[in-house]
Parts: sequence; C-alpha cells; structure tokens
Amino acid sequence: MLESNRHHIADITDLESKGKGTLIAKITATVFIGLGLLLLIGGLNTIAQHLALINSAPRTQGTVVRTYQVNHPSALRRREQQGPDYYAVVQYTTAAGTPYTVTTAIGATGDQGNFSVGQQVPIFYHPTDSTAIEIDTTGQLWALPLMLTFFGVVLLGFGLLTLWFARLPANPLVPARHASGRK
Repeated sequence: MLESNRHHIADITDLESKGKGTLIAKITATVFIGLGLLLLIGGLNTIAQHLALINSAPRTQGTVVRTYQVNHPSALRRREQQGPDYYAVVQYTTAAGTPYTVTTAIGATGDQGNFSVGQQVPIFYHPTDSTAIEIDTTGQLWALPLMLTFFGVVLLGFGLLTLWFARLPANPLVPARHASGRK
C-alpha cells in the first residue's frame, strides 16, 4: 500500500510539472509566433513597397555631394563591428527639371559607406515627395526587408516547433507507469 501511494504521489508530481512546462512552452511559442509574424509581415510589406517603388517611381542619376558619419554605439553590434554609419547627401534633378539635395534615409557601415563624393548613383525618387529617395543598389533596397523576412520566418518556425513539442508526451521513449506501480 505504501509503495502504491509513493507511485501515486510521483505520478501527480509528474503531471503538475508537465503542466507547468507545457504552459511555459505554450507562452514561449506564442511570443515567438507573434514576433515572427510581426517581422514577417513587416518584411513582406517592405518588399511590396520596394517593388511598387521600382515599378512606379521615376529613376534618375544622382551625384553624391557629401558623406557624413553618425556614431551609433549599439549593443546589437559585435565589438569589431562598432563604428560609424555613413550617410550620403545626393543631388539630383527630377524629370520636371527641379533640383534637389537629399540625405539618404539608410546609412551604411565600413569604407565611407561605399559612397564617395562625386560618385554617380542610380536613385528612385517618390513622385509625390521628391525629397524621399532610395539608392538603387542591392544593399540599400533589399538588405532590411530580406533580414526582416528571414528572422520572421526563423522565429515563426521556432515558435511553431516549440508549440508542436509542447503537445508531445513528456518522454515518449519511456513507458508510462501503470497504476499498480510496475513499469
């Protein structure tokens, strides 16, 4: 009788700990799924905006008239990557003949951000806001949306896997105990 009670208490303890672990796993999965969906939607939205820009915005050549650096110490960057971001100031003329001088919205790291004064750069400018430009390079157009999409898929996948594993038995390789206390 005493032996049977010990097994019964152990079974109840196993159920309680499994319930807490399952709850934590479900909460963790929900957080990762939520973050993954936000990043995925943000990345896909940015890709859609860039594709719309490419298909509808006027394209022209601009000239880099100046670069300037901004120091952004960040905990997200590794120590060897610490350094300034470089922004290009680009001068261009719209199809209507109006000249503009605009600073890029996205900075680049390393070697003056790969821009040099006097360099010709292909740009898209927004038809309704000629002060908003996008430099037509792979890194400037696609780095952010592809990173958002990639991390969104990774977090979403991790969340779904966590949710799936939370639904599995505690240890499917170990046979369950019988009420008699034998395996």
